[in-house]
Amino acid sequence: MTETIVSTYMRTMGLDEDTIARVRTHRPLLETRIDGLVDRYFAHLRTLDLGLPPLEGDRAVSLRAIRVAHWKQLLDADFAGVWTDYAENIGRRAIESRLPPKVLLVAAEWFHLDLAREIGDAPEIAPDDRIALIIALGRFAYLDLALAQAAIGMTWID
Repeated sequence: MTETIVSTYMRTMGLDEDTIARVRTHRPLLETRIDGLVDRYFAHLRTLDLGLPPLEGDRAVSLRAIRVAHWKQLLDADFAGVWTDYAENIGRRAIESRLPPKVLLVAAEWFHLDLAREIGDAPEIAPDDRIALIIALGRFAYLDLALAQAAIGMTWID
């Protein structure tokens, strides 16, 4: 079932082996940017009125570690692992905590656009490759969002 769900969404997003290979080529560089990306993401979340409990103390440390691990898993193109984590853990927690759906949208948007800014400023990436990499990461981000929404939908049914 995991294979079918993930591959269906991958086809829908136009996420093919060339796209995955492009991200994997730049993964070592992108991974060095994840900590800063997550810090900026959480700082951004604190400015939004999302109806979330405060992102402080142990909760903030735990959620930060989860987000870092998740985005590294995305950069690994471990989409089956992402789906499994959503289906087994995050979907249920999202429902139980009444997580507003817009939080998932903000996460996908932040992953894509903040990494796009990093790519635009990275002299290590050839200018001709930057646009293609930004597009590839957009596909990763939207696949992530689709899998999250599907897992939450399946949890509601469950």
